[in-house]
Amino acid sequence: MPSVSLPIIIPDMKPIALSNIRIETPRLVLREFHPSDWRDVSAYSKLRRVVRFLPWGPDSPKQTRDFLRDMARERRRKVRRSFEMAVVLRETGRVIGGCGLRIKNAAQRESDLGYVLHPRYWNLGYTTEAARAMVRFGFKTLKLHRIWSTHDPGNGSSGRVMRKIGMRQEGFLRKDILQKGRWRDSALYAILETDRHSR
Repeated sequence: MPSVSLPIIIPDMKPIALSNIRIETPRLVLREFHPSDWRDVSAYSKLRRVVRFLPWGPDSPKQTRDFLRDMARERRRKVRRSFEMAVVLRETGRVIGGCGLRIKNAAQRESDLGYVLHPRYWNLGYTTEAARAMVRFGFKTLKLHRIWSTHDPGNGSSGRVMRKIGMRQEGFLRKDILQKGRWRDSALYAILETDRHSR
């Protein structure tokens, strides 16, 4: 169970006040980012092949520190809409990526899901494990109704993660995002609180 500060739930899904979140899975710990994580975060956020399909990066060390400062600021907010967690390998204590939920529509209890991982840990099931834990956190703790995510059609591995955690493809958006100087398509996936895999 995540370690959180109260209040945990606001039934009408107004912005939520939570801090010091910690979610444990068999191989991972998902926790708040700390400024001291910058070397581990920089190790993957500076790599072009990691951020190839993402709207940000590659990041400089300064951009990585700025990101971690922003995360610390978000964590201290009285009301919170962004829950970006560091993905930590339990065996070593190293930050190997990030996984997060961002509440896009509080009234509709809707959030998007995103994830990124150091390539050394690709194809080992860590992304799926982290994403599944965040979806469970979203439904059980944040009381979300719908969690969605998109991926570039060229990034098939991201789509496989979405399907493994129970998301269903709901659509295909043509040239909907201007990213790094080009318009890209998006495959749209979602999972609902009533879906079997959300439990």
